[in-house]
Amino acid sequence: MTVSKRVIDPSGSVVLLTACSAGLYVAAFYTMNNLTMLRAGGILFLFGLMIVPLAIAVILVYALLHLGGRAGLKGWAVALMISTFLLFMLRPSLLDFELVDRYFRVFTPERSVVANTLFILLPSLLLAFVFRRRLKEYAAILGVMTLAALAMGGGKVSREPGANADRLGATLGQVTLAEKPNIYFILADAYASLAYMREHAIDVSGFTDFLSENGFSLYDDTYSNYQPTTSALPAMLNMEHHYYRLTGHNVEFSEVDKASRRIIGGDNNVSNILRRNGYSIQYIHNGTYLLLQGCSADSCFPEIDGLAGARIILSHIFRQDLLSDEDKSWETTTVEAMSARISSLLNEAGNEPRFQYIHAFKPGHPPNAKGRCDESVELGRYADRVQMANHFLNEQIRQIVERDPAAVIVLAGDHGPFISNGCASNAYIDNAADYRDRAGALMAIRWPRSYDGRYDGRISTGVNLFRYVLASLAESPLPLVETAAADDVFVRGGRKIFKVVEQGEPLARPQPAGER
Repeated sequence: MTVSKRVIDPSGSVVLLTACSAGLYVAAFYTMNNLTMLRAGGILFLFGLMIVPLAIAVILVYALLHLGGRAGLKGWAVALMISTFLLFMLRPSLLDFELVDRYFRVFTPERSVVANTLFILLPSLLLAFVFRRRLKEYAAILGVMTLAALAMGGGKVSREPGANADRLGATLGQVTLAEKPNIYFILADAYASLAYMREHAIDVSGFTDFLSENGFSLYDDTYSNYQPTTSALPAMLNMEHHYYRLTGHNVEFSEVDKASRRIIGGDNNVSNILRRNGYSIQYIHNGTYLLLQGCSADSCFPEIDGLAGARIILSHIFRQDLLSDEDKSWETTTVEAMSARISSLLNEAGNEPRFQYIHAFKPGHPPNAKGRCDESVELGRYADRVQMANHFLNEQIRQIVERDPAAVIVLAGDHGPFISNGCASNAYIDNAADYRDRAGALMAIRWPRSYDGRYDGRISTGVNLFRYVLASLAESPLPLVETAAADDVFVRGGRKIFKVVEQGEPLARPQPAGER
């Protein structure tokens, strides 16, 4: 008697369901982890791009095998395609796990195309072997994973800024400016404090001499209150703390909680005060990354469309060793295009004073290596990028001062370079040098001509930077000065939040943030 092996021939509906489940999970995973980077059009685009091509490819292979009389291979082929797709698309996130990263480095220390292939191929074959005859179970598992991703992401969404922001906004609404010079806010990403530069022998003397010659007051050991940029800038532009939305001992923070990109994009106390005083608000950014939830300024550069966030997510998925350096960018514009836009706006005549916010992505920080970078190498690279940033800043400041001699210019960094502790941007830190690496930020101000130096001793963190600049122009500085926020600095240490600077002074030991 001959015993034949049982061959399960999955139906087309099961195959389509499995393919759609795989695409749906990946789309849900990236969407719910990047809600502040996506608007409605971008969400639909991402879901469609993840689901439709995969479903078409799987059905096409299924049909070809069916017509070719190879029914026994259909389960294998579908399971292998699904598994390969999942591992490839999730690769950037999977590599954040230490165990997965170690597995990856078994094949090669360099993240090459060969290593990428081996990283995906072996687990894909294993998954295909397990689920080749269990596509219904595979679809069910992927469905549960999709629901979990949606639930976890949805749990991050909470209320808009609360009563404190409303109270502060009402108080600052009383501010009337006696002087209305044009104000330029130039932010250089990850440009560390002058104290940090001196401590690490990075020569910026030519740049600081240039600033002094052009009327800037320089501040030495200064800090951002939060990190990264999407946490630092809301505190700076709203002139208030958000404590990473701390409530008791809950330290979970999502950009959604504080609507970071909405605040950065123009809905903030600084812009609101200036609008009420007749200013035109102009934004010139090095890319769309910080403006993905829209730009409410009167003039925005570059222009932002609803798909920008989805393209950034896709560039993150494909970037390492799979794309050219040009394709790895976060939709950046060139510095030449930025300079041309700045120059064009300077040439425009108008009756309104202007507030111009210029954001450059240099010098920038190294990719988050999670404690595995060569610090001396990265420090050298950072020093080179600082010189490049100085050249750009020199050129912009020079043309502003030449064409607008009465200009008030606020020059700042948003956080430190994140090089210490092997480039781990959220490692626990416990000394002043590491505080500066994480949160040290450049601050220099070209004050109005009438300024008498009264606030110089108060400039220490970003949260009050604009408070004192606007106070120097106000008819009455009291609404600004009397609501001054604490010059405290908070950093992540693993999954906890610590205060490392209190009222501008570094603490000997970090203080858990719940002990306020």
